[in-house]
Formats: sequence, structure tokens, C-alpha cells
Amino acid sequence: MRAHAPRPARRGGAGRALVVALAAIAVAASIAVPAPPAAAAASFTSPSSGFVGDDRVTVSGTKDARSSVRVAVVDGPVVCVVADRSATWSCEGVDLPDGVIELSGVETLEDGSTRRFGPLSLRVLGPPRIDGAGGELLTAGRFTGIAAPGAAIEVRTIGPRGSVTHGCPSALSDGYWSCIITVPSGEYRTSARQSLAEIGPERSDWSAPTLATVDRDVPSAPTIDFPRTGTRTASAIIRAEGTGEPGATLQLYVDGELVCRTTVDRGEQWACEARLTAPGTRELRALQRDPAGNFSSASAGVRVEWAVPGGTTPPVEEPEPDANAAPGAPAEPGDPSAAPAPGGPDEPGGVADGDRGAPPEEPEGGADADGGAAATPPAAPRAPGSSSDEPSSHWGTPTGFGGTLPTAAQVIERGGLAIAPLIALGYLLLVALPLRWFATRAAPRIRLAMPRLTGRNRGVVLSEDEPVVSPAVTAVAVFAGAAVVAAVGGGLDLEVRYLRLTAAIGLGLLVLAAIGVMLPAGIVRRAARAPVVTQLLPGILLAAIAAALLSRIAELRPAILIGVLVTASVVGVARFRVRVGLAVGQLVAVAALALAGWTVHDLLTPSVGFWVTFAAETAATVALGGLGSLLLMLLPVGSFPGRAVFQISRTTWALASLAVATVAGAILASGATFPIIGLGLAAVGIGAVLVGTTLWVRWVEPAIA
Repeated sequence: MRAHAPRPARRGGAGRALVVALAAIAVAASIAVPAPPAAAAASFTSPSSGFVGDDRVTVSGTKDARSSVRVAVVDGPVVCVVADRSATWSCEGVDLPDGVIELSGVETLEDGSTRRFGPLSLRVLGPPRIDGAGGELLTAGRFTGIAAPGAAIEVRTIGPRGSVTHGCPSALSDGYWSCIITVPSGEYRTSARQSLAEIGPERSDWSAPTLATVDRDVPSAPTIDFPRTGTRTASAIIRAEGTGEPGATLQLYVDGELVCRTTVDRGEQWACEARLTAPGTRELRALQRDPAGNFSSASAGVRVEWAVPGGTTPPVEEPEPDANAAPGAPAEPGDPSAAPAPGGPDEPGGVADGDRGAPPEEPEGGADADGGAAATPPAAPRAPGSSSDEPSSHWGTPTGFGGTLPTAAQVIERGGLAIAPLIALGYLLLVALPLRWFATRAAPRIRLAMPRLTGRNRGVVLSEDEPVVSPAVTAVAVFAGAAVVAAVGGGLDLEVRYLRLTAAIGLGLLVLAAIGVMLPAGIVRRAARAPVVTQLLPGILLAAIAAALLSRIAELRPAILIGVLVTASVVGVARFRVRVGLAVGQLVAVAALALAGWTVHDLLTPSVGFWVTFAAETAATVALGGLGSLLLMLLPVGSFPGRAVFQISRTTWALASLAVATVAGAILASGATFPIIGLGLAAVGIGAVLVGTTLWVRWVEPAIA
């Protein structure tokens, strides 16, 4: 059989196979590789939705790299336009209006289509403005500015004694605010912030610091060198000359009426032409007001006589317009229309009224109750320091009491927790334990060695039915202690706001006494059926006065208060655990009250109005008084609860003392002023005296004898 030759392959079939293969590869590639994603929509990344404490912010976000964005306030102006090749966008220094606003954006893509993004809801409240910001201020303690209408204002001063926050009256309906602060003379970096209930509870950021020189030194009285007493003149015009403080505004009075105003030159000289109002003997007096706004006392009176020839009464000529104001002329803006009358009360450090439009050289110009420029000087000028719009005359004006009590966040921020353990160890090793050693080792020997005038001393027999001190006497003593603490620790003035402060402190002390002492005493009395009495210890009152004096002398901010003026104890025969339970109950109740007062004060600050301010001051009293009382009650001596805890467990007492002293030390050290070195040296001195006295009485003196 003959073999057949192989048939040649068709070219057309191979080409078709290649086409089929390429098509299959293309289909597979289209399935495996996804289509390019659509460009992500633009968005906001900063600021976050919520509260913004500055009205000048940076607005930023993301977008497509080939698109542009435009951001505007809803129903408001455009605030940002960005068109670049970046995938992010940002606009710095965007000015936002105060209030609840929304930002919305529009993204324009490369093909011309647009997409909206947002909105971003914001609650904006920028810092208030301080008049004179950006320059150097000279003031006696009064600051003014513009804020949101009705906003609560706080002013912060940073100086040699640390940072202090001052509560201020709320801004007026037109935004004008005025605040008088009490700080020693010196230079301070001053800022302000505000809060507005309509926007939220948050406070704005602090404004940019302004360098302010506070001058509270009262200038000396000026002198009238010419004319002299007994001078006779035939003219209604008399020229007066004298000396004063350079740059001070001098005011000349005739019979108590302002007739001339001028400025003391650099050579301490002044001259002023005065017009006598009627013939006869008239008295000239002068006073001056320094550039900061402090008024001097009036000069010595100079009596002159306007003698008219022939005894006729000449017509009084109308004064010509002059820089020196005549009687009845309108007060110039910035002039102290509320100036004191010569011979009026001399109040050092008084602050003049302020005018929102006062020139820089006289930042404390005249103002009426609404902050506007005053018209004519009043018929009966007020004394230096008085002010028709001065906040101290208002029932709802804050007094600053408790204003330096730091919040928990401020304690962490200011590093109070870092040195608090050292303060606690100092309290334990330099005060509590040396005092315990002295009370148990030396005090009994000292009492035995003291002379006795009435024979053998006997202890007081307590009746289970009659309390040591009646509740009425205890209440009176509590309010008396409140008055002492308020007067010595915080200072009082003849202003209605200090009446409110005194009442708030008294209420705070009553709360501490009722809930911190009397409530545990009542529970123990009912549960254990043990005789429990509540009494006012003179030693606690002395400790409260000493703490107030220490706070005032050392200028501690916040101050140290001893708020629990009474103590409860079991009398007669009772189980030891009953005494310990009463002691622990008092300590726990006072500690809980102190922490609750601290929290409530933080929530109510800054306070606006009478009742909120009253509640804030009461809470501050409970917080500060509770912490100070715990340090006293934990001392393991006398009738204090710490003695019972020390007797049952020294370890428990030490841990409780360290915990309380750590919290109290952290709060006090985070305040405006806390001279830790000075207080540490004082604690070392106290410990050395207690230990030295104990060593002498217990060992050295017997060995010598």
C-alpha cells in the first residue's frame, strides 16, 4: 500500500487561532483589572465639628488632585478658595463670625462638574478684645474692651506671683465690658476670655497677652504755692501755681467746685487760672490724678479774698473757650468727671471711671453707668475710687473668692501632681508625727509642771442628756468664724458683694458642720445608741484664724481655710469601734463634701448673676474648707478623728493622711501663688520646735535635774 504525503496546514486557521487567543487575553485582562475608581469627594478635616474658641482659624480638608474647592459660610460670605494640584487643601487665617454657623463647600472637578461637601457645624466664640491691646497699658487696675453682648468675662494676669484669673461683670448689650482687678503694683501680661450661654458652656481661648503696668500707689497731695492764704485780689481771675507729680492731671477747686484743670509738667510745676464765682473769702484746694488713675488727697486749703472797690458786685463774665475747663463746662472725653471733691474721703488706690473712647494718656476717663462719656461734673463729686459703673457696688458682682481654685485639668497641666507627694510627706513627717510625739511625750510633763492656782485639776463631767454647747451657740459660733475667715483671709470692703460673700461662706461652713459632722454623729447615736455630743473647740477657731492669717500674709491663692469648726465625740462608756466608726464617718463625709464642692465650683465658674455667684462661692468654701479641715482632723492628737484612726491602725492613718495631703497639696500647688520653699521652711521650723521641745522635756531636762 502506498503511503500518502502529509497535507500542508492552512494559513487561515493559524491566524484565526491567534485572534481567538488575543481576544481571550483581552477579556481576561478586562475582568482582572478593575476600572479606575471615581475621584473621592472633598471633605473637611479641620476644624472638627463642635466648639471653636477662636474666630480666626485654619480650615483644611481633602479633595481630588485635579479639582478646586470653594468654602463659604452658609448664608454668608466665601471664606476659602483653593485651586491647585494637591490632594489636600488648606486656608489659614479664616475669619469666622461668633455664633452657631455652618461651613459648606463646593468642589469643581476637571471636567467642569461640581460636587457639594459638608456642611460642617461649628460653635464659634473668639476671645474678647482688650482696649489698648498691642501696646503698653498703664492702669490702676481697670481694664475695658469689647466682647460678645452679655458674655461672661474673665481676665488673667501673669506676673511675679504667678497666674491669677479674675472674675468680671458680664459685657453690656453693646459688647462693652469693664473689669476692676486687685493685684499689687507691677507689670503683668494680661489676657481675657469669654463664655456665652447661647453658644455653649465652653470658654473662648485667651486673647493675645497685653503688657500692662498696674500702678496702685497713691500720689502725694499737690501743693498750692501761689497765692498764699490771706491774699487779696480785685479781679475775678486769679492765677494759681504749685507743684505735683509729673504727668498728673491737676484739678483746682474753689469752695468745692471744679474751676480749672491742667497737667503737671516734667519739672513738677503746674499753673492754672481760676475764676472766682463771687466776691468774698474763697478757699482754693487742688488734687491730682496720676496717669494710672489714682487720686491723691486734697492739698491744704488756701483762703483768698476777692475785694471789690466800693462794695459793688461786678457782673460775672462768661469764660472764654479754653483748654482749662470752667465751672459748668462739659467734661472732655477721658477727663475724670467723677473726680473727688477736695476734702472728701481719701481712699488709696482708687480707680477712676473709664470711658471707652479715652485717649492713651488717660485710659481711665469719665464714664457714666452705661460706659459712655459723662457730661458735666456732678454737684457733689465722689471720693477717689468711686465709680458709677464700678462692679463692686452690684449684688451679683464676683468677689474673686475661689477664683484661683484650679480645676482637675489645671492640676494636671500645671504640674501640681508632681510635687504633691513631697507636700504630703512634709505634712506627715514634719507636722503630724512630731505633733503626735509632742502630745504624748512632752505635753503631759509640761502640764504637770505648770503651777495650779485652784488645787488639783479635775476633768469635766459630761452629762449624756445635756450637750456641751447648745445648737444655737454652735450656729452663732459658726457664723462668727465665717466672719473672721472672710475678713482675715479674703478681705472685706463696704460693698454689697461682700455681704453676699460673707453669707456664702457662712452657708458653706454650716454645710460642712451639718453634713460632715452632725450627720455622722446622728447616725452613730441612733445605730449604736451611744451618747454623742457636738462641740465647738476653741483650738479649731484658733487654727482657722491662723490659716486665714497665713493665707493673707503669704498671699496664698487659693487660700487655706479651716471649714469644720465643730467636732463630734462619744462621751461616757462606749465600745472602741463606736468611737472609730464616728471618726471615720466624719472624715469620709468631709472628704466627699470637699470633692463635691470642688466639682460644683468648676461647673459654676465663671459665674454670672447673684444666685450663681452665691452658689459658686459657697461651693468654693466647701471645697477649700473641707480640704483644710481634713488636714486638721487627721492630726492624731486631742479630740480630732485622726487620733482614733491612729490608735486602731497606724498604717491606715498614714495612708489616709498621705492621700488627703496629696490631693490638697496638688490643688494648692496648682493655684496662682504657692510659695513652696517658704512653706517648706516653716514646716521644718515647726517640726524642729516640736521635736526639740520633746527631747528637752523628756530626756535632757530630767538628766540635768
